[in-house]
Amino acid sequence: MPTKKYTVTLPEKPAEEALAEVGPGGLSAYATRVVERRREQDRPGELVAPVGGPGRE
Repeated sequence: MPTKKYTVTLPEKPAEEALAEVGPGGLSAYATRVVERRREQDRPGELVAPVGGPGRE
């Protein structure tokens, strides 16, 4: 997957807690998972096919 570098500013406490959990080299992967999970939660209708519809009884 192509990547692009960004700079973000985070509150100190959650940033330090995340770093303690994943280590300095894991913060990008952790942030990626958080963003992906949030996008999935914000778009639930796009991830699940509707029940019923043409051809279903």
